[in-house]
Amino acid sequence: MFGRRDELARLDAALRDARAGTPSVLLITGPAGIGKTSLLRARLLDAEAHVLLAVADEDEADLEYGVLGQLLRGHAPDGAPEPGDDAFRAGAVLLAAIDRLQADAPVVVVVDDAQWADERSLQALAFAARRLRADRVLVVAACRSEQVDHVPAALRRAVEAGGGTLELGPLAVAEVAELAEAVHRRPLTTAAARRLAEHAGGNPLHVRALLAELAPDALEATGRLPVPSTYAALVLERLQACPPAAEALVAALAVLGSAAPLADVAEIAGVDDPLPAVEALAAGALAELDDAATGPRLRFAHDLVHAAVEQSLTASRTAQLHRRAAAVVAGDGALRHRLAATVGPDAELVALARSAAQAEASPDRAAGYLLAAAPLAADEAETRQLVLTAATRLVLAGEPVDHLAAEIERFPPDPARDHVLGRVALGRGRLAEAEELLTRAWGGLADSGEPDTLVGPVADMLAIFAEHRGRFDEVAAWARTALDAGSQSLSSAMMLSFGRAVVDGPAAAADELARVLAGARSANVALDARLGLGIAQLYANRLEEAERTLVAVLASPRVRGSMLAFVNARMHLADRHFRAGRWADALDLAETTASIVADSGQEWLALLPHGIAAVVLAGQGQEARAREHAAATASLAEAVRLVPAQLLAAYAQLRIADAAADHERVVAVADRLGPGGQLHFPEWVHHYRATYAEALVATGRLDDAAAAAGALEREAAAGGDVSIAADAGRARGVVAAAMGDAASAQAAFAAALALDADACRPFERARLELAAGAHARRTRRRREASALLACALERLSALGAQPWIGRCERELEACGLRPAKRTRPRDDALTPQERTVARLVVTGLTNREVAAELVLSAKTIEFHLGRIYRKLGVRSRTELAARLRDAE
Repeated sequence: MFGRRDELARLDAALRDARAGTPSVLLITGPAGIGKTSLLRARLLDAEAHVLLAVADEDEADLEYGVLGQLLRGHAPDGAPEPGDDAFRAGAVLLAAIDRLQADAPVVVVVDDAQWADERSLQALAFAARRLRADRVLVVAACRSEQVDHVPAALRRAVEAGGGTLELGPLAVAEVAELAEAVHRRPLTTAAARRLAEHAGGNPLHVRALLAELAPDALEATGRLPVPSTYAALVLERLQACPPAAEALVAALAVLGSAAPLADVAEIAGVDDPLPAVEALAAGALAELDDAATGPRLRFAHDLVHAAVEQSLTASRTAQLHRRAAAVVAGDGALRHRLAATVGPDAELVALARSAAQAEASPDRAAGYLLAAAPLAADEAETRQLVLTAATRLVLAGEPVDHLAAEIERFPPDPARDHVLGRVALGRGRLAEAEELLTRAWGGLADSGEPDTLVGPVADMLAIFAEHRGRFDEVAAWARTALDAGSQSLSSAMMLSFGRAVVDGPAAAADELARVLAGARSANVALDARLGLGIAQLYANRLEEAERTLVAVLASPRVRGSMLAFVNARMHLADRHFRAGRWADALDLAETTASIVADSGQEWLALLPHGIAAVVLAGQGQEARAREHAAATASLAEAVRLVPAQLLAAYAQLRIADAAADHERVVAVADRLGPGGQLHFPEWVHHYRATYAEALVATGRLDDAAAAAGALEREAAAGGDVSIAADAGRARGVVAAAMGDAASAQAAFAAALALDADACRPFERARLELAAGAHARRTRRRREASALLACALERLSALGAQPWIGRCERELEACGLRPAKRTRPRDDALTPQERTVARLVVTGLTNREVAAELVLSAKTIEFHLGRIYRKLGVRSRTELAARLRDAE
């Protein structure tokens, strides 16, 4: 290396940190030829570490998980990710491989030419990099400056948080002089070195090219240096000095990619004995031979050489070489070359491209076949159909199609066009436009009278808009339509669960989802149906059944292939824990899931985790942290703009205001949630109306409070949910007491207290006991008040519901009793991540099992466990378990 002393020192420091257990994530950027690859080779590839290396290839940019496959070669005993797998699962596989390797040596993960890496591989790398905590790992990606936007935002954030960017600039004059002396074995004058540096822009590749072309005397001569008009001209000049066979080889290589088997290159080029030509190319620094397990491969010395050769080829020569390549290359590559070689309509090739796309699991590669075939279609209508089929494959996989949207907008309206553009509009927050387009798409499908693969996807989308509009009978109908059409979306059954629950009650929804599950004809539908069943059981207050069903969903390997299903299952399980009074478990799930989602780059899925975390933290009185999560929920809801998202954001705000006894704020938020409000949903979605009634009483709106209590009583009577009935009794008792009707208040409280305490749910039962106890104290029934308040305090203490513990203790003091001061040891010194690790460890899981649960490395779990032991003053898992039991 010439120059780059600071950059080399930075890499050395990052390697030292990695050996010491402090991971780093670096991004090396710079223009082509600036020396990124040389820098990587100088320090990282020979490091005393496990090196996972991938070199991206422009020709394989659409090969889903191609780069990740290079990194994992030989290191994925359970199987490398396959096209179509979720990037979250793929990142977890990479993280597991890193974890195994770092046990005996640091791990260096290198991705060169990241601007050509397939997007899924970079997403998986970003996820793994952002999950590193106390690992002996260094992650480095090298990318051209002008294409750094290809690096996913999640990976760029990991770089910002864990290492930073190394921007390689031009060589200094002294460094150019040093390089020139090494090449020519004699020093350059300072003036000549300065002239060369300025002429080449300090680019090492250009400097080396000029040094190879010009003799030392020419460099020292006065006047202007002989300048090739472009670097391409320089490459072609050097190529002309090679024998004709060498030019034929690089022309063939140019259509194959940056590197290819030498045998294939020679056959396409028509060169019987390629080795002499290869030697000439190596001498001219144009191409080089690599030894690979499958045989020698010819590789361009630099991407600029590839580009220069490729641009020099005429269209007719390029087509001719693609035709030859199609006869030599095996597998799907042959079809790609045939498509590239053909001009004009070709029905046979279009049919082959369709078949290849249909058999392809990767949406990107499938779309690539169809888009390559579009220019070969028989007419304009077939061209549009190929483009729309490609776009549909992409949007159904959650992939962006913005690069196609402008072209598709010019197509005449039809169901496929409107479906794609409707999803694009929804993703951009343009709800009215999206709904109009999708409704029109459905009308077009209905008018055709023919079965169509779009029926399920369009019905799925219309179910979302029906939910947004509050038309829940339509939600269920659209979801059934999607399922009947064979939808594989992992959301149809969930939508059916919710729509049927609103219309006919959660119990009826659970029964229907059980039937869907029993008749499921695919693994995706079964997973979706089981998740929908768990949600229905949750809303029906069948909490034990819901837990069993949702745990079974999470135990399915298939759920790790869908971030959507993974998040929904975990968050409804967290909601189940919150309702059952296991607040610590609910918070652990919510915060770890929010972290996983953020690291996956699919931030829009973080709405549920942030919302549930905000609700739990509000109940615990941790207002600052609750507000942070609530703000994140509100921001995501604003971006999504759908009513269910806005409902969760409002509910989080209501719970924070309730914990702070901000009655005006509770009323302001809850006014939007009531039967006349824009966000009205049934009480079993989120319990809030008893709190609303209490706040209305506190603000003097007694008539409105009575109306709210009455509506809640009617819903409780219709649904038979004991927890809602307990809230209704609390609301009626508080309102009656405020109106001076002590007898009615006492009767309402007594009826509610007679309900099954377990079915009432811990928090709802405790608040009922607190309200009833307060009323008994005010009506001079102190013994009854003391008993009720003592029960409430016990439940609230078990939950850690600090705001209500304080209120309960004040009521007890007003009864003439002084609550015993609790001196329980607590785990407050632990961070949320440490609390989660501690709680999982004491369930009996091994470090590696805890790592799998939290999608971290075992090394990180060891690090957290060491900190936990030191903070709590314990020395074993047994002592830790005892300490946590005391704390709870």
